[in-house]
Amino acid sequence: MSAIPPPPPLAPLHVLPVYDSPPSRGKPAIITLLGIVAIIVASLSMLVSAISGMVALGMMIQTKVSSTMATAAAPRYTATATVAVNGRDVTEPSTSPVKSFLTGPRGLTEAQRVAAREAFGRSQRLSPTQFERLDQLLAKAGKDMFPLGVPTSTTPTRTVVSESGTLSSGASTANYYLIGSGRVEIYDDRGVFDPEEGETIRVWQDEDPSADPSSNALSPKQIDDLLTSAQSQANGTLTPQQMAALKNELSDRDQTLVFKNSGQPNLYVSIMPDKSARIAGGASFIQIDPAGNVSDAASIMMANMSKFSIRPAASAMTLLDAILAGLLAIYLLIVGILVLRQNRRGRGMQMIFAVLKIPIAVLAAIGWMWTIQDANAGAISSGQLKAWLWTFLVIGLVYPITLLIVLRTRAVREYYNAGIVG
Repeated sequence: MSAIPPPPPLAPLHVLPVYDSPPSRGKPAIITLLGIVAIIVASLSMLVSAISGMVALGMMIQTKVSSTMATAAAPRYTATATVAVNGRDVTEPSTSPVKSFLTGPRGLTEAQRVAAREAFGRSQRLSPTQFERLDQLLAKAGKDMFPLGVPTSTTPTRTVVSESGTLSSGASTANYYLIGSGRVEIYDDRGVFDPEEGETIRVWQDEDPSADPSSNALSPKQIDDLLTSAQSQANGTLTPQQMAALKNELSDRDQTLVFKNSGQPNLYVSIMPDKSARIAGGASFIQIDPAGNVSDAASIMMANMSKFSIRPAASAMTLLDAILAGLLAIYLLIVGILVLRQNRRGRGMQMIFAVLKIPIAVLAAIGWMWTIQDANAGAISSGQLKAWLWTFLVIGLVYPITLLIVLRTRAVREYYNAGIVG
């Protein structure tokens, strides 16, 4: 019996090593960083574009308003000698009182009282002594009589006085007037204001102005103390003309720079670049140039507003920058999202953004430099303007230039050139 032959040897099994398959290609950290930074920069750019656009538009509107203010003639009050009554010209007594009265904290200044006196006189004729009582009452309580606004020369009489007439007062005749805040009665020897709310206010012919607690006239000692304080704050730089002008302002019985009854009266002095002194108190402020010319708060504000002007080219450039930068920010936000989603076109789209952003940043830098120069009316030196220009250029160009450099690095180029995303 023959032996059974042995089985043939098994063929060897080929086993692939675990490292034979190439590892999957991951996304470099720089790509993730590019996407995150793009989204952050885009969000900030949209916010800045919105703010800069509103500022540029506001300055453009202010320039239009200022040009209108500069060309408009300021209305001036001219007292008339006659008024028409029933078609006849009737000579009126002068609306300027014979006696001048001190302006109290709640009173109207002499300039403000003129138009109010004229309106009362047109509504119901007053004698010279009655005009004095009216002026005395306005100087003491004019702000209470007209809390919503002081009448001007163009204010219609019916707007100031709704009704008027006469009252019998012994041997003399008194006038009464109904105004928005209450009732006014004017006698030869007294004036009465009966407000709708509050206590009745009276003035008398024989009142001592210096004893009136509402008087704001300063004593000689108070004036000297204020002058000394002002020169000390200015480190002795106030010129004799400025000191004389300030003394004249403080000596005015109708001055409103300080309230003498508000504790210790004080002034606050600051020296402007042109050596003018800006002097502020508790009620208002004035500006006195080295030659002694005085400008009050209203005229300073009007002058500054009328001088405000931004060149059209600067306004156009800043507005155009706000629009283009805003649109480009939206584009960058979309690009940042696509980069994080590993879109193949991410590198090219970022390069397009960087190339477009550079000229827009230069446009913005020049436009805002001109805007700052015009808004400050030449008060900024050429060195400061250059500093502003470089500041705007650095802020606008640092991201697009850095982005171009990063996009040309080996890691980024190999990642996108390999065509393997994910």
